[in-house]
Amino acid sequence: TAPIRNKQQEIKKFSFGFGDQITEYQHDPSPQVDKLWKDLYRDTTIVKLTPTEASLLPNKTHPFFRDRNPDGSTKSYIATLAVFHQIHCLRILHLHPPPRKVPPKYWPLRQTHLNHCVNATREALMFQADTSVMAWKSHGKKSPPVVHSDVLHQCRDFNAVKAWAKERSGVEQFEEAVVLGLVRSEEGI
Repeated sequence: TAPIRNKQQEIKKFSFGFGDQITEYQHDPSPQVDKLWKDLYRDTTIVKLTPTEASLLPNKTHPFFRDRNPDGSTKSYIATLAVFHQIHCLRILHLHPPPRKVPPKYWPLRQTHLNHCVNATREALMFQADTSVMAWKSHGKKSPPVVHSDVLHQCRDFNAVKAWAKERSGVEQFEEAVVLGLVRSEEGI
């Protein structure tokens, strides 16, 4: 488990992400917006773990560079908390959204929807704050260590969550309501 696992929890309300409830993270990439994104993980992408903390990890990680005790033993180990890596990856998607074959009449809606989805995912990542520790590994004596995302995570059982939701599915009723005009769908889901 991560050394941070027992930190204080909080309750937060997410933004809607449309209309007057867009966040500053949803604006088009610019130096100011990019700074906001980077500030979410600046100075936190690499953390030092004590030898005791590192020994408790299910994934072995690399000793921190040149951080030695006077007797030459390892003083700390390099690690990354998964949440900061995930937010970094989401930032890259915000900067470089994948091209899609969408008819031109849907482009404005597509960008609005994409911005909403990126923002909703950012909020979820920050809310969940996956504190799984990502190990650093070297791939040879002359190569520097790199962060590895193929590590164990303590997770909710996604299949159980999906089964619970499927038992309570309202998709067919919602789609029927859209067809009957009871619910308006400008863009779809």
